[in-house]
Amino acid sequence: ARLSGDAQKVHSLFGPQLATQFQAAVCLFAGLIIAFVTQWKLALVTLSAVPAVTFGGLAEMKFIIGLSASDGTEYANAGNVATETVSAIRTVLAFNLASVKVTEYHTILKRTAKTAVKKGITGGLAFGFSQFLIFGAFSLSLWYGGQLISSREADF
Repeated sequence: ARLSGDAQKVHSLFGPQLATQFQAAVCLFAGLIIAFVTQWKLALVTLSAVPAVTFGGLAEMKFIIGLSASDGTEYANAGNVATETVSAIRTVLAFNLASVKVTEYHTILKRTAKTAVKKGITGGLAFGFSQFLIFGAFSLSLWYGGQLISSREADF
């Protein structure tokens, strides 16, 4: 069992993920070389936006990871109430506790729904901010490219 587990760990370390990262690094390096050879001014302006785009992506990822971390416990509590009620249905019915358990279940779900709405709004704002930075970088590059063409410094 340990041998197969170790093999899976090695595969996950050096498997498709490593190949994808290597491919992305090579594409980035080749793209930077081509950009600086063909139009170095535009490449510098575009590179100036990289920190902002990186910050936006990391902030979005941090929000999404932080928001999804607590999802399981809230739904697990509601599931526990339902499971306990169904598994002990005779006792619940004997003591006339069905309405109490339904109310408890709905209370947990209402609290979970409020939290889910807050998480949705926060995640949406983080996603919007990230996309704003990405498209802002695109806009900056296109605008500056247009400026270079209009001043005849570039002739794509």
